Amino acid sequence: MAQCGGEVADIEESIGFARAEMLSKPLAGTISEYVGHVFVCVKKPASEWASDVFSEGGCTAQLAKAVKGASAGYPGDVKVTVVEAEPSEAEGDVIFCPGPMSSDQTPVLFRGAALSDAGIKALTELVIPRSDYSMLNHEKLSTVQIFVCSHSQRDKRCGHCGPQLVEKLRSELGDSAQVRPCSHVGGHIYAGNVLVMTSTLDWYGYVRPLDVTAISSKLKGQSDAEAGLVKLWRGRMGLSVDEQKAMVPA
Repeated sequence: MAQCGGEVADIEESIGFARAEMLSKPLAGTISEYVGHVFVCVKKPASEWASDVFSEGGCTAQLAKAVKGASAGYPGDVKVTVVEAEPSEAEGDVIFCPGPMSSDQTPVLFRGAALSDAGIKALTELVIPRSDYSMLNHEKLSTVQIFVCSHSQRDKRCGHCGPQLVEKLRSELGDSAQVRPCSHVGGHIYAGNVLVMTSTLDWYGYVRPLDVTAISSKLKGQSDAEAGLVKLWRGRMGLSVDEQKAMVPA
C-alpha cells in the first residue's frame, strides 16, 4: 500500500533525513582510534541480517572471533564488519583495508579467505599484522570502496537511510566506485553513516542524498567539495580522537 504524504513526512522526521538530530552535533572525533578494518562478504541482503550479525554463526562469526582472539598481538583495534557481496564476489570473500600498520594502504580482496581455518589463520597472523598476502589468493582493489551502514535490524535509522544512500551513490558514481551496504559500524544517531576508502578510510555521518554530489566531487579531486563535507566528517582510521578533532577548524 502506498504511503500518503503525511506518513512519509512522519517517517522522515522520526528515522529519516529530516530527523531533529541531523547535524545537531559536531562529528570529528566520534570514532575511536583503530588500525585496520576487515569486511566479510555475504550473499544475504542487509535487510535480512539479524541485529547481531555475528550471532548467526558461519564464516563471519568465526572470523570475528579469530580477529578478537589475535588482537593482543596487534598495535591497536581491528574492526570486523559484514558487507553485501558484489555479483562478482562470493560468500566468505574478505576485503581488508590496512591502516598505519602497512606502508601500502590499498584495500585488498581475498577470495574465500573466511571459509577455511587456514584462510582465517593467514588473515589473522599474516595479513592483518604484517601485510603479508602471499599465502592467500588476493587482488588489490584500485576502485574506490564505499561502505554504507544499512543494518535495519540493528537500528531503523540505518535501515531507512542506508539503502537510499547506496542507491544514490551508485547512481552518481557509476563504475568509479564500489558501493556496498554494510552492518553496524557504530553511531546510529549519526545515520546515514558512510565510509569511503581511497588512500585513507574516512568516515562520514549525517549524510543525506543531497550530500552525495559533494562526495562525488571530492573523489574527482575537486577541492571546493571539501568545505561541504567538513561538518559530516567523523574521522579517519589510524588517527586518535584528538588528531581527528585537530583536523577540523574550530
